[in-house]
Amino acid sequence: MLSSLQNRILILEQEVEEGYLTENKRKAILSLLSKSMIRVCYKDEKLLKEVLRLTEPILELEFEKVERLEREFEEKMAKQVAEQVEKQVAEQVEKRVEKQVAEQVEKQVAERQKELERESEENLERQIEELKMEFKRKLEEQRREWEENFIDRPIGKC
Repeated sequence: MLSSLQNRILILEQEVEEGYLTENKRKAILSLLSKSMIRVCYKDEKLLKEVLRLTEPILELEFEKVERLEREFEEKMAKQVAEQVEKQVAEQVEKRVEKQVAEQVEKQVAERQKELERESEENLERQIEELKMEFKRKLEEQRREWEENFIDRPIGKC
């Protein structure tokens, strides 16, 4: 039975080579032969495996080929679309992150400038207070010195 199937396969290949049969028709005939052989020998597992081994690698009907090519094309397109979307999302995320980081840095710089201004103002106020205190102290020292030198002396001795 298997040698008969092998002979038919060889005959179909010769007919394709000689131009009597197209490749698509050969595949369709092989598919039908394969299916009929499977139905005939499905109870004999060893024979069934041998039939499948002989016919499986060479069978691909035109519609199966079209379906396979369509599936491959769709997978390729889906992969390209996914890559493009991923790239666009990454770019958008990067732009948003850059913008947020820039805003945060700007905010921190502004806060630091305000803080430095406050510190500067506080330092100036403290320095002014220190100068006032120093001035008062010196004024008080001069007043005491003046009092010691001029008030305690008799008027005529000047």
